[in-house]
Amino acid sequence: DLPVFASFTLAHIKGLAGADSAVQVQELKELMLYNDILGLSVYPFLWADPSHRMDPVPEDYFDSALQFGKPIAITETGAPSQDFHALDSDFEFDEEYQKDYMTLLLKKACDYEFVFVVNWVPVDFVDLLEVFPDDLRELGMIWAYTGLQRSDGCPKKALYVWDVYLSVTYSR
Repeated sequence: DLPVFASFTLAHIKGLAGADSAVQVQELKELMLYNDILGLSVYPFLWADPSHRMDPVPEDYFDSALQFGKPIAITETGAPSQDFHALDSDFEFDEEYQKDYMTLLLKKACDYEFVFVVNWVPVDFVDLLEVFPDDLRELGMIWAYTGLQRSDGCPKKALYVWDVYLSVTYSR
């Protein structure tokens, strides 16, 4: 059987960014009738308080996704590893933050038997922003430092966490 699913933002299910959690949950319960998997786009730093730094990401951050009774897949995620300015906001991050988020994410993926996890950006792409259209550069900056390797190819702390989990025997 070919599993089919759509991807939804966990932040909105949780009622962050001005979303009405009750409405989101009700709508999603109806949509889950037509999905084999609950796909989630997860970027906690985008939906945090005005500091844009949910620190630490709460241990129960993924728990609200369990209520739908479907296998969970993280269709895209990431956390920045350094400071940047975008969309009239200053974002303050470091490699420890990224490593801590990756540790929590992959621990929960094992605990809850997620189908898969995609870290959306494998390698930082800040240099690539130079060829982005002018009107998209600032938006692209939000994800430019979410790679598990720096743009020079050097691994970040979060990549070591990823590699540990990659080597774990995981059976569903």
